Amino acid sequence: MAAIQQEIDVQPAPRNTRVNEILVIALVATALLLGLCLASYHPNDPSWNAAGETSAQNWIGAVGANVAAALFQTIGLAAYLLPFLILAAAWRRFRARRINAPVYRLLGLIVLVLSSAALLSLANLRPFFDASFNAGGLSGAIISRLLVGGLNTIGAAILLCAIAATGVLLATNFSFAGFYESTTNLFGSRLAALRSIPDRFAAWRLARRERRQLRHQEKMDRAAAIENAIANSPQVVDSDGQPINRTVAVGEEEVVSAFESFSAATGAKAMAAAAGAATAKKSLTRGKSTPAAETALVQEMLREANTTGSKANDASMLTDVVTVKEELERIREQVENLE
Repeated sequence: MAAIQQEIDVQPAPRNTRVNEILVIALVATALLLGLCLASYHPNDPSWNAAGETSAQNWIGAVGANVAAALFQTIGLAAYLLPFLILAAAWRRFRARRINAPVYRLLGLIVLVLSSAALLSLANLRPFFDASFNAGGLSGAIISRLLVGGLNTIGAAILLCAIAATGVLLATNFSFAGFYESTTNLFGSRLAALRSIPDRFAAWRLARRERRQLRHQEKMDRAAAIENAIANSPQVVDSDGQPINRTVAVGEEEVVSAFESFSAATGAKAMAAAAGAATAKKSLTRGKSTPAAETALVQEMLREANTTGSKANDASMLTDVVTVKEELERIREQVENLE
């Protein structure tokens, strides 16, 4: 006996059936015809409520003229919503999606159109192409007058907006909560930079304050180091054997900087002598300063540098000696300028 096939291949149903395609074509054609007859409406076209020219100027002919006149007289400018609503229904059918609760959908469409017509009538707009009908049509005028009689204009407008929003929720899958979440997610990342501006400004101010405090601390440390070097330096005497007073004069910062560079170049061995010489060069005596004593000190330091260079055994030491000599020459020039 032949083996019985145990598995049955089930072919999935096509997503877009022929019936859906036919309905989509019919809905799109209806929306296009309706949109064209509304867009080409002319008040002088012959219709069921007007006798004008013998031939209709409407793009859809006499039928289009009568349909447009009927819609404008009934719901006014809200008739322009109908082609878009029909196209939305066609798109849904094209995606082969079943319309859930069709009665509520239809009720939502009716509520949306009528509330829109009432709002247009309440706004007291006059159509620029024809003044023979109200902006909201007959139905809009009746609804707006009934509501205004009990709620006045502002109350009627608020109530009609609420009814229109309810019609949108009934007729479509639109959700205000979902719209809010989508908008928040869309603009959240773009607005993050704006929200971070206060934090970045506070961080910048804090960093600037820290840099200012660091500069102040460095200045205080430098002043303390100079005072310590002056206090630990040996007593310097002039050519007459009198001690030179170590009083730093104002405006001699360049000489101080030169002797600081010299002290850093000479190393720990010559630190004391450099500090004493710096004191002599950057200070002014309370009495009268002696240029000969200052020159003698600089020459003594040059001799010490030459002696150190002659005893040096490596290139780094020779480089330091050359740097020391250059600093001494600059010190001598600064001292001559102070004279």
